[in-house]
Amino acid sequence: MTFLSVLAALLGCGSSSKKISEGKSASGPFEIRWEVYSSRSGAWFNNGGDFDARQLTSYFSVYYKGKIIEIPQKDKTTSFFWQALFLKDAPQPAVLVAMHSTYLIMEENGAPKITPVHLQDGDFASFQWIDSDKGQPGEIKTVYLGDHSKETRSLRGGRYLMVNKRMIVDARTLEIYPLAVNTSDRVHELDGYNAGSSGILQVSPGGNQLVLIGSRQKTENRLVMEYGLVVIEFKQNKSYVEPFDRTDFRLASVWDATPEWINTYFKWGVTPHEEILFKRTFDKLPPWHGWFVRDVFSNEINGYELKPVKKSMMAAFLGFLVQNYPITEIKREENTDFGTIHISLKVDGQRISFSHRMESKAINVGVGTGKINVAELGRKFNIELAKGKYFEHYDRFD
Repeated sequence: MTFLSVLAALLGCGSSSKKISEGKSASGPFEIRWEVYSSRSGAWFNNGGDFDARQLTSYFSVYYKGKIIEIPQKDKTTSFFWQALFLKDAPQPAVLVAMHSTYLIMEENGAPKITPVHLQDGDFASFQWIDSDKGQPGEIKTVYLGDHSKETRSLRGGRYLMVNKRMIVDARTLEIYPLAVNTSDRVHELDGYNAGSSGILQVSPGGNQLVLIGSRQKTENRLVMEYGLVVIEFKQNKSYVEPFDRTDFRLASVWDATPEWINTYFKWGVTPHEEILFKRTFDKLPPWHGWFVRDVFSNEINGYELKPVKKSMMAAFLGFLVQNYPITEIKREENTDFGTIHISLKVDGQRISFSHRMESKAINVGVGTGKINVAELGRKFNIELAKGKYFEHYDRFD
């Protein structure tokens, strides 16, 4: 089956699908060619109900000295992909092609050599330089079905390229290293800590150790999680974990494990022979801060949260509001059956409300429409927390 006939079968080509452009780019004996098709969009409900809405889709193929390259798969071969890119810093012309699985194509003994980098069926392929941002991880780029024809055909920016979150390609040598994160052997080596849901948070100064956040169930209470930073030396396929107390390290959720947070609570010990990540020691623990809640769709701040806090923080937070805003009305409700307290007040007619639930050890703050916004209010209280105030009203995470 030819490249075009495969496309026709895939797209249901006929009057509804039409090739609108094509292009090519070469490096050494390899040439990437692409064709862009316009077809009727199946997601008409996302296009204002327009049944005639069109979508553009690009398909890439790789040629070696003018001959198309067929890549063997389970029960067939394929010659078209959703993405094809030259590795610009490779020691010889090399191409990465991807749809779900990813393959590396280069020349060996006067013929194309095809190396599977990572094979998968369901998930989308992805690329991420782990050292492109001043030695730290860059943006993850996911390979979706769409029009990628206007993008550069060159993949460059770092030395180590993570592919599908499971393999690392050395762009300078074309060596491939497996990145085992949550295999049974890895979890056993890490004393039960699993970092399978974590992205790469930081890279060691030497560039070959990757930091992720892992968790495990607490032995005495399997409903409670314990956390640790997982460090993987991907070249030697070794790993270790640095456990920490999430209360002392001010970690409300795994999303708080940012590079800034890591640098605050951990540091690298560097010797001529090794690098080790370990916890910092503090004469006095860093102050607490409140967390901003963002809208899932707009990413705008629409709430503010204090946790883990005692019931006494309700009165303390109310006192802060009274000192900083002209309060005109205060209403307090308590439900002892559910262990909740709710306080609602007004500032120049604008509603501010906050509530505490014993079970969650959290205060959630909301602000109605008006001059005061919840982001401004939260930042003001964070300034006070940074001074070490209200420390006595904090509890511990379970």
